[in-house]
Amino acid sequence: MSDLEASAFGVARSALRLLGRLEIAAVILSLVIICFLTGAAIVLRYGFDASLLWGEEVSLLLMKIMIFLGAAAIYKGRAFICVGLVFDAVPGAVQYLLSVLAWIAAMVFAAVVVWQGILLYPTQINVRTYLLELPKFYFTVPLIFGAASIFLTSAYYAAYTAIHSRPRADRPFTDIAEDHVILARLGERT
Repeated sequence: MSDLEASAFGVARSALRLLGRLEIAAVILSLVIICFLTGAAIVLRYGFDASLLWGEEVSLLLMKIMIFLGAAAIYKGRAFICVGLVFDAVPGAVQYLLSVLAWIAAMVFAAVVVWQGILLYPTQINVRTYLLELPKFYFTVPLIFGAASIFLTSAYYAAYTAIHSRPRADRPFTDIAEDHVILARLGERT
């Protein structure tokens, strides 16, 4: 790997790692707020015969943030489910090709999700929620951000795999080295 390649991959990895940490922080904050809102709604309902109606809309938005940004963060750590039975049975050159194609397929899928989410803007921006009158499009924004993050992550992993994981006669196909995974798995430090 040339110094320029190492520098480019280092900058991209650092930027994606920062993005991943921000996603994790948003997920944690969303979960904490949902817990407080749900607890407050329970206390108000059963303790004071009152209601926290707007809490449901806020909780729904926060839940979407948790799901889509959480998925993007998990993807960065490569903590997704992968069935390698067929993959492990084929030669290294085929594994290499399948790996690059999988990253590209993930990029295409994420790009389509982002595009379709953006296309919803004209129809959803004028439709409002019942209580807080928030534009419905706000509930689509976490999906767009999560898919865009997955696109960028897939681009990084596809480029890394295409350049650094090519099998040669002296070594078989190797997946992305642990030191190039964007976010460490739970309990590991980076």
